[in-house]
Amino acid sequence: MMDQHEDPKFEQWLKDAAKSYHAPQTTPRDQMWERIESARRNRHVIEFRPWMRWVVAAAAVFAWVNPA
Repeated sequence: MMDQHEDPKFEQWLKDAAKSYHAPQTTPRDQMWERIESARRNRHVIEFRPWMRWVVAAAAVFAWVNPA
């Protein structure tokens, strides 16, 4: 019977082929960090004064409690 025959060369080839089949590609870490850093540099930050924070917080609570 054919299914009971074991070929050590074929078994080794199959194990080696299975390791590389659907193997993930290397992560482009440098490119990822460049995009992250450029996004951080180009970000516009709105800085509120302390009294303005309270106004925005109160408006958010009011909008949450009384949805239109």
